[in-house]
Amino acid sequence: MSFDLSGWKPSCEQAKHLAGSFRIAGIAFFAAVAGPLTHAIIAGKDTGIVTNLVVLLSLLDWICFELVGYKILGKARC
Repeated sequence: MSFDLSGWKPSCEQAKHLAGSFRIAGIAFFAAVAGPLTHAIIAGKDTGIVTNLVVLLSLLDWICFELVGYKILGKARC
């Protein structure tokens, strides 16, 4: 079983739907994992390095989901 998508040519509409789904998944992941921790940091509660690291990694994950969405749009040449 191979998952090689190099020959995949999505239509512009398919690419827009997939890109939007990836962007929503990224923001939902960030909100679910890092949302309460970010509120604790903003509120000035005593947070440790682990909290800051989790927020940073969640932010990087969100950025990766955004980049995947943009790459899909680029593949469709929208």
